[in-house]
Amino acid sequence: MVNPGDNEAANSEATTVDKHASSAGAANEAEEVDTDDQGRALLLNDAAPSNDERRPGDIELADVARVPDVQVAGDPNGDLEAGAGGVDAAKRKGSPIRADGATKAKKKSETSADDEERGLQFAGLTKDELEQFAKDPFWHRLRLILFVLFWAVWLAMFAAVIIIIVLSPRCPPRPTRQFWQSPFYRVEVRSFAPDPAAPAVPSRSGSLAGLAGKVDYIRYLGINNFLLGSLVKRESSGCPLDFAAMDTSLGSLDQIRALTKRGRKKGFQLMMELDVSQADPAWKLPGAEGGSEKAFLPDSTKFDRMLSRDGQPAWSGGLLHTPQSACNSLNTSSARVRRALFDAMSAWLDAGLSGFSLTNAAFLMPKKTNMGKDNIPPAGSPAPSDWYRTDPAAWLNSPDGANFVRSARAFIDAEADRRGRELALFVDLGDVAYPIRFANLSAATFGAHAVVHTGLGRPLLPATPAPDGGLRAAVDAALAAAGTGSSGSFAWASNWPYLRRDSSPALAVLGLNLPGLGMVYYGQELGMSHVAAYRLSANLTSYLTGADSTDPASSPMQWTGSVANAGWLPDPADNLSWAGDLSVRASDIRSANLRKLNASGYSDSNLKLIKQLVGMATSLESLQWGAAAALPNLPADPELVGFTRKAYRFPAVLVLINNGDQVHTVDPSDSAGGSSGQLKLLYSWGSASHSYSVGSQYKFSHLYVPSRTALVFVVDG
Repeated sequence: MVNPGDNEAANSEATTVDKHASSAGAANEAEEVDTDDQGRALLLNDAAPSNDERRPGDIELADVARVPDVQVAGDPNGDLEAGAGGVDAAKRKGSPIRADGATKAKKKSETSADDEERGLQFAGLTKDELEQFAKDPFWHRLRLILFVLFWAVWLAMFAAVIIIIVLSPRCPPRPTRQFWQSPFYRVEVRSFAPDPAAPAVPSRSGSLAGLAGKVDYIRYLGINNFLLGSLVKRESSGCPLDFAAMDTSLGSLDQIRALTKRGRKKGFQLMMELDVSQADPAWKLPGAEGGSEKAFLPDSTKFDRMLSRDGQPAWSGGLLHTPQSACNSLNTSSARVRRALFDAMSAWLDAGLSGFSLTNAAFLMPKKTNMGKDNIPPAGSPAPSDWYRTDPAAWLNSPDGANFVRSARAFIDAEADRRGRELALFVDLGDVAYPIRFANLSAATFGAHAVVHTGLGRPLLPATPAPDGGLRAAVDAALAAAGTGSSGSFAWASNWPYLRRDSSPALAVLGLNLPGLGMVYYGQELGMSHVAAYRLSANLTSYLTGADSTDPASSPMQWTGSVANAGWLPDPADNLSWAGDLSVRASDIRSANLRKLNASGYSDSNLKLIKQLVGMATSLESLQWGAAAALPNLPADPELVGFTRKAYRFPAVLVLINNGDQVHTVDPSDSAGGSSGQLKLLYSWGSASHSYSVGSQYKFSHLYVPSRTALVFVVDG
């Protein structure tokens, strides 16, 4: 039986439980709201509130994760589960819920995170939807149009590239150039520079060691090719006995090897002059007991009145002696003589030389002389200085001599192929003491790479007549000899061992602008002049005497203004004994020396002129291989010269030289190929510097040409 009092107590107790549950539920609902807000903040801001900001009842996600189960009071074994059932059971057991609503917070937070993750995912089309779009006519046509458009544009671009390549102008042709087609610097080794390591004594002469110390100076001029005077040893007669023997007073073969090796690394080449027209009477063919009549030319006609170049009888002892009467003329038509000479040349090539210039080529005599009666000199020997008046052209420049040069060219070409490097052969007709007629003496005639042309200069003999017609006649003859082709075969020399030193800028401009290659003689860049009275104390270079001696052209290089030694000795008061009396050259030494011209204030010096000319000759295509044409309709002045050089599809070059005292106006527009151009004022004397400015543009009509002026234009168009 149930006691009514017990029922009332139970009812009262239940009522109390319900009140507590209601209060706990309200508190839990408030906490759920706070927890939901907190979860959203954690998800959006990726950060939980700090410990200072947390309120009682706030739950972090980490805290939620650490709550495995919500236990109910009175259920220490976990028999009751949270949730609606758990709460009911707790109510039934009368146990209050602990955990402050953590279970509901965990579930709501996980649900919110899953919802946000699903909202960020991309929902792609299904296979059926894709197939539906693929069969849609609109998309089918669009794909086809894009496919056709892509290939049409690609083919159009490909066709455009082909059309551009076909129709665009091709690069101008550039002929293959070899080293010898650039300017040369001709050096007399004995007269150029002393060995810096040798004792500073008055007899101190030039040597290969001295040249090696001045290589950088020559290259400063822009020249990378050196032509050395002969290094072959000569006997007391002045004639060679062994063409492969080195003159030890100038250096050694080892020094040549070292210098040529340095040249291969630095980019410069060395050639040497070699006279094969004559030899010492004691010279013999290899294998022969002594001199053989087959090695020398016999006296077949015995013209007793014919003179050698030195004014002595050309015929004596049954043999021919020319150009030097103390030497015997070699029979270069003999195969054995040729073989001996080529063997000697091969020995010099082994030392590193890049070729030879065969000097005295005009004196390579024929095997048989058939001079007519009209060529016999009149009775009475002419004066030595007038030997050229007998006109020895009938026995100079013989066909037999030309044949020997052709065989030497074949030898050089074969050696170049065998050695795998470029070699060259030049021909120098030699000191014939009168203007050579070059019309038929081209490189093609001799077979050489180039012929040294000295027609622009003046021979040493004062009695030698100047070319008729002045400078223009000389240039016209030079252009006629060189031809109008683009490949000149002449090496132009206006200063040379057997020419007068001439400091005229006009000759320098001509030599480095005419078709072919220019030759700069040592000291020419300084403006060293001819002094007829000068003589070496020891006749080291010339076998001639009197006015036709080559001594004035072999004076020492003028490094400083010291009159006593031109800078060859440390003490400027010491005399240079081997160079003779330099006081006769005092004025020239003071005005034309490297130290002075290298100083500031000499902007229009010959040194600057040569440097600029060489720079243009090696950089402008039209000056390297362009054809030459004389300007027509120039004013009638024999000292006024004008010509153009033009390489195909390269700017033309116009050269105007007025070597006279008159001023002129020239209209070269028809020949220059354009109406405007850029002026390159290389040098001026007179008033040209007041009329023109380097780099300025001028019209090619009515050009003003002052007196004593050289002008060079690069033509636009």
